[in-house]
Amino acid sequence: MDFFVQYHITNKCNLKCTHCYQGEHSNKDKLSKNDIFKSISELYMIMQGWRLKHDNNLTYSIQITGGEPLLRDDWKDIAIYAKEKKFDITLLTNGTLIDHTNADIIKKNNIKIQISLDGTQKTNDKIRGKNSFSRTIRSIEILKSYNIDTYINITIMRSNLMNLPNLIMYLQSHNIKGIGLTRYVPNINDAASYTNMLSQEELRNFYLYIRKTNKSVNNIYCDDPLYNTINKDTSKSPVNFHSCIQGCSAGFYGITIQSDGTIVPCSRLNIPLGNIKNSSIREIWATSDILWNLRRFENYNDNCKKCNYLRICRGCRAVAHTSKRDYLAPDPQCWHK
Repeated sequence: MDFFVQYHITNKCNLKCTHCYQGEHSNKDKLSKNDIFKSISELYMIMQGWRLKHDNNLTYSIQITGGEPLLRDDWKDIAIYAKEKKFDITLLTNGTLIDHTNADIIKKNNIKIQISLDGTQKTNDKIRGKNSFSRTIRSIEILKSYNIDTYINITIMRSNLMNLPNLIMYLQSHNIKGIGLTRYVPNINDAASYTNMLSQEELRNFYLYIRKTNKSVNNIYCDDPLYNTINKDTSKSPVNFHSCIQGCSAGFYGITIQSDGTIVPCSRLNIPLGNIKNSSIREIWATSDILWNLRRFENYNDNCKKCNYLRICRGCRAVAHTSKRDYLAPDPQCWHK
């Protein structure tokens, strides 16, 4: 299992995607490079302590993102420093700013890269902005010329649902290393954004399609907790409650640091836990009431608490929070009864 920290090193972005969950793209309260280095050093000490105490096989990674992380001039310094601290590094980018200089840095430092794309040309440009598709594909070709494995992340929503099979076929024909699927999370402050959420039936049918498609290709992955439950019959094969915990990462094996230093359970679950400028990451991880509420299964709503899939799912806490204003509420897109 991988323990990850998603690090938003800037809030600036050169795109204005229709489904973006960040309210503004200013860079106010930006952390200094020294602030970031200090927090990475603390994360390294936490990682070393866990390895010694628990003798586990966890891998530790930092996801560098934004906004658009390549808009920050010192992104490479941050990535290289984290590599020196023995973290696996993934750059999460919109893919429009990759050039040969950036590709060379990515290659030399063995940085993984994930690029967001939400449709073929017409659909993607409607969602992410004019010419964004062609610019992203050009960047992918540059990365290929350096023999860099490229992963694509797709957000699943009503505005691109019918186009996704075409996009997946397109990406597979271009030898993309892996295709990741992320569920759309509405903006809690924008009532209109909720119309872009799929229904329970739409989401389940799409995941069934992905399961079927992936049997022959096997390069599609999905971290959505509900995806773990596809094709499992709880009445015949209940989950072994002593098995390894999987499902929603919030409170268990991931955390997010925003561009002003605010720590939140995940990038979409925007509930402040503290700030790295004046709080210890170790102390927040160990003592936060919100994180412990997420870890205690008895705190979940009955629909989740009584479900056989509790330990491998728990629903998406961000979707529950934005839809119900309660991060322990049932996942509104869950089709299990």
